[in-house]
Amino acid sequence: MSSHWCRSASLVIRFACGHSLTGRSCLNRVSCPAVCGRVVGAPVFNRRLYSSGRPTLGLEQSACTDKSPRSTVLPLRNLSAVAAQGHTHPLCQHEDLDVRDIEEKIRRTLGSRQQKHYLVDPQLATVVAQHLRTGDTDSVIFECNPGPGVLTRELINAGAQRVVALEGERSFLHDLRELEVQLGAQLEVLHCDYFKLDSVSYSRHNSPYMTSEELFSRLGISERAWTEGVPVKVVSILPQHKERNMLLKMVYVLLERMSVFRYGRIELNFFISEQEYLKMMSCPGDMINYRSSSVLWQMACDIRLLMKVPLESFVTTRKNRTVHKGKVPNDHMCLVRLCPRPHLFSEGLNSSNARALVMLIRQCLVKRRSKLIDKLNQWSHKSGRLLLSEMALPRDVLTGHVSPDQYLRLFLLMHHSQDFAELSLFEEPRDPSIQLCLT
Repeated sequence: MSSHWCRSASLVIRFACGHSLTGRSCLNRVSCPAVCGRVVGAPVFNRRLYSSGRPTLGLEQSACTDKSPRSTVLPLRNLSAVAAQGHTHPLCQHEDLDVRDIEEKIRRTLGSRQQKHYLVDPQLATVVAQHLRTGDTDSVIFECNPGPGVLTRELINAGAQRVVALEGERSFLHDLRELEVQLGAQLEVLHCDYFKLDSVSYSRHNSPYMTSEELFSRLGISERAWTEGVPVKVVSILPQHKERNMLLKMVYVLLERMSVFRYGRIELNFFISEQEYLKMMSCPGDMINYRSSSVLWQMACDIRLLMKVPLESFVTTRKNRTVHKGKVPNDHMCLVRLCPRPHLFSEGLNSSNARALVMLIRQCLVKRRSKLIDKLNQWSHKSGRLLLSEMALPRDVLTGHVSPDQYLRLFLLMHHSQDFAELSLFEEPRDPSIQLCLT
């Protein structure tokens, strides 16, 4: 029997006997290493802990105090606690909404067919909901693949005005729809896989299939100007075996303002592997991790690490969980906020020429130790020296030493230059794998 099942069985026995797990506080605040000259602080879970106590984290917003009587199995969650603190939303109509038995959620989660990570610890869900600050804005929350619905409840408990649960697995729909009936207009449950929206490789006849136009029209969300704010916040845990490709394709779609990004600045809040986060935030000069995806994400979004959680804090749906070995640490999941920059398209970049920007960066960073001037001269003979001079860059600068802002400025200079106007760089057909779909 795998260690995962052993842990689950032990948990069930403990709850059946009326015991809770004890130990030191599950959270400590730590400072993360400096990233590109900036020090980012985020709380880190030290270990997996299922208990009836509520975490006191020293966060900017404290968790809602649970004043309901403690039970030997699971406490009831009074979801009107937020309303009692001054928030006015329909949550106050539904008292004593209990969190389902954790052992039952684990059983359902482990029965899922695909390899995914699920959040089943109410304490962790509470902390995640606090970091997302769902009650601070009127943005609609898209919770993608909520599974057992533990985080769904905490998002609403934290003050979210409208949560849309997009679940692709039928096995989780029944409980989610029961919760939908209890909460009314605050929660909407749809059988839809967010990461297959607009997918050209996914059959329309498959039940979870939906286009972004159908989804937003059904929810009554209209297009918004890019600088007007954030209409939707997306929350999800990315599957590790697909996250690299998913992130790369999402940033392509963002830059071309296609799919969901037609409707404005969609904020992405993803749990991704620690390894992928460090690559995303790698700096110029890191010849191993600094890649085209690093440049594109740093160029397109304000990126913030909200928290780090050990992998063991999540339930994985497959026994033989893949463990990536390498020089980059990868034993945590990082909750990362990716908020598109409001002025991204105000200086000459637009959805029409964004594909050319992607091609430029991809070609430059294939070989990060090559000289940028050689690459520029391949596209337009003797133009490289003039461009580097205008940008105040040394002639021997390597492609792996150029920052995202410098790449954007270089592209805009090339785009407006007659020397580069007819280049195949700007006419190169899109890679077949980089389609409108997110997967």
